[in-house]
Amino acid sequence: MRSRRKAALAVALALVAAPLAAAPAALAAPVDPNAGDGTWYVSSLGLDAVQATTTGAGVTVAVIDTGLNLLQPDFAGADVTAVPTLFCDVTVPGMSGTVGDADLGGALHGTGVALLVVGPGQQGAGGQPGIRGVAPGVALRAYKITAQQGASCSDRENQAQADAVDAAVADGARVITLAFGIGTDGTEAPAAVADHVGSAFYDAIVRAQQAGVVVITGAANDGGDVAGFPAGMNGTVTVEALTASGTVDQPQYTGPDLGVVAPGTDIRMLQEETFPEYWSTYGLTSGTSLAIPMVAGAVALSMSAWPEATSNQVLQALAATSRPLDGSPAGTRTATSGFGSIDLAALVATDPTGLPDTNPFVRADGLPSPAELEPVATAEPTTATTPAEPTAEESGEGTTAAPEPSETATAEPEDGGTNVPLLVGGIVVGVLLVGGGVVVAVRRSRAS
Repeated sequence: MRSRRKAALAVALALVAAPLAAAPAALAAPVDPNAGDGTWYVSSLGLDAVQATTTGAGVTVAVIDTGLNLLQPDFAGADVTAVPTLFCDVTVPGMSGTVGDADLGGALHGTGVALLVVGPGQQGAGGQPGIRGVAPGVALRAYKITAQQGASCSDRENQAQADAVDAAVADGARVITLAFGIGTDGTEAPAAVADHVGSAFYDAIVRAQQAGVVVITGAANDGGDVAGFPAGMNGTVTVEALTASGTVDQPQYTGPDLGVVAPGTDIRMLQEETFPEYWSTYGLTSGTSLAIPMVAGAVALSMSAWPEATSNQVLQALAATSRPLDGSPAGTRTATSGFGSIDLAALVATDPTGLPDTNPFVRADGLPSPAELEPVATAEPTTATTPAEPTAEESGEGTTAAPEPSETATAEPEDGGTNVPLLVGGIVVGVLLVGGGVVVAVRRSRAS
């Protein structure tokens, strides 16, 4: 397998797709007033209001990516742990799997993804505003599986990725981001999921889902109708990038594997320049790699707000509260925007515990099959000498009826789309518009 470098922030393995005609743009919405400085996602997602309620505390998110520059001031105050030596054999103080000053660029991609999850948004480089993440209260663990140059894991790429996924699950991660993909040399469409069945990486993602971990992946940046791998794997939340005007970034992936869309176009991010300027320069960057951590943070916020909910119930709430861009009823999955644009305020305000404990992103005809994604049963210890507990009648105690689940309704399918339960009852969504700091747009690039 070979990796392909995209532009600017893209130092992870690139997702590539066949050059097909772009799908029609989604219904447009007014341009966010903060679009020009790259902070439009803050007001679009209503981060001020939502983070006043929950910041993701108590949830562990795993970022499997390039190394992190933990010396970057944007991380100050965040709970971040870099796992330095499990998957690559090179580290320097303060870094996760980088080679040295000449290769600090190899940490750009992972640093950017991590900051959009956990960045406090306070102090940045040179006194500038820091990158603001969606869930600054989560515990983030970073697992390095590739580098831009120098010592990388390319010789054991697939196994390294599998090891990282298994380690993240063992370390208690409830959400895993995979902002990269495995394809060919860039001249052909990415290999289909079927070509990776039985590989170490594929099997590790299956095990993660069996363990109840939410896996967030990204559609190919070059568009087309092939999501790539691991983005096309059944049950993962495959993300496309949303623009400030409410359309899907072009070229876009269209297909049944698309899960949701989230802000990922013209986002304020660290820029790749000649060392060391790329750790002090901010500009506008685009790509599904930026939308993936937005969704990961959203899921983590819901998990933190509703700790009794299962991962599948949180995903049910994510699907039910997202807003289809083509006018389809809420809860309908379409090929052009999945279940739609994430609505962070509605998601966090929704109690998922009454929703079905099934993953709405699992398709009947996907790979792996729904049966393969079922939780693996573990044998319960038995003690033959342990007496049975008395029944309510034997003990003389009264019985209590189980609470009724939250009332749900089901949207009618449209164009063969998949429906999830819709919540009955009004949800008041408060969104505060905030002005972002002025930042120089050095370049606009599309990250993988």
